[in-house]
Amino acid sequence: MKLKLTISFFLLLQICMQGQMSNYHFHNKKKDIVTLYLAFGNLKVAKKTNADSVPGLHLCCAGLKTFPLEVLKYKNIKYISFKSSYIDDVDVYLSLTEAEKQNYQKNMKSGKGMHYLYKPNADFAIPKEISQLTKLEVLTLPITEFDKNNLKKIKALEALLPNVLIVPSSIDIEKDMNEFKVIEDK
Repeated sequence: MKLKLTISFFLLLQICMQGQMSNYHFHNKKKDIVTLYLAFGNLKVAKKTNADSVPGLHLCCAGLKTFPLEVLKYKNIKYISFKSSYIDDVDVYLSLTEAEKQNYQKNMKSGKGMHYLYKPNADFAIPKEISQLTKLEVLTLPITEFDKNNLKKIKALEALLPNVLIVPSSIDIEKDMNEFKVIEDK
């Protein structure tokens, strides 16, 4: 058992050193704590890793149209982010394949930047099977519209995953909807 843990630790360390996994700081406003999560920024790389060794996925820029069901095989996953409401060069870069990273160097020299590579995720449904990921702590969603339909979806997810911090939360959406209503009423 000790040998297996040591090998897993060094495998994780090697993956991190190769730049295939990154650190993501997450501020839990409810508990007022900041947690550091290790996460793959690319599903292709995560698929090449032992499923039990995937601690997190940060898939902000993958251009997903549906929930990737292969995520459900990562039983030890603690952090999943599909958030794509803004363009962040670092997140975009981390989601690139090696070939795209090489092209990035050329494009940066030409002044093009990397925003052309940004592929936002669609606002897709999260399957009920996500409740099988019993170690999940944080789930950020690709929701950019704070409306009644998304509020209903978030409340259903919060009921399905009572121990998971879901971002945005139903409280965030209700607050935003109320603030927008006040502005409209003026």
